[in-house]
Amino acid sequence: TRRGREPFAREVTVGRGQALALDADLVPTGRRRAVPYVLGGASVLTAATIATIVLAVVRDGQAQDLRDQIRAGDASPEVANAFDNQVASRDTYVTASWIAGSAALVTTAVGLGLLLFDHPSAEGARVVPISASVTSTSATVGVSGSF
Repeated sequence: TRRGREPFAREVTVGRGQALALDADLVPTGRRRAVPYVLGGASVLTAATIATIVLAVVRDGQAQDLRDQIRAGDASPEVANAFDNQVASRDTYVTASWIAGSAALVTTAVGLGLLLFDHPSAEGARVVPISASVTSTSATVGVSGSF
């Protein structure tokens, strides 16, 4: 067995003094194959979080400029409407940042969990007999299946 790989089992017959080499291709488990996709999704969510934070900061700066015009006392009603729109847009981006950031953290935790807790058991390996013969001096068993 190996962490992140399907267990390998095979029944073999070895005579006295005989050396036997086995090449076992340990196939990655489904969890291990899913990890790059899960962590890739976490990367996309992290990028979305950064983008929405940048947009929220830009909108906040624009809103502050409009607020300064309003405080100067010579702003038209359109400036007040634009200020309200910028604040609403900023708040939307802040909310999106929290949602995307939380999703990125959860997705990262899931990906790391899949990676770190992928310990296959040797009990998962199956050896299935397909033929057997027994004589007074020997016994033979053939096997087939996923090894």
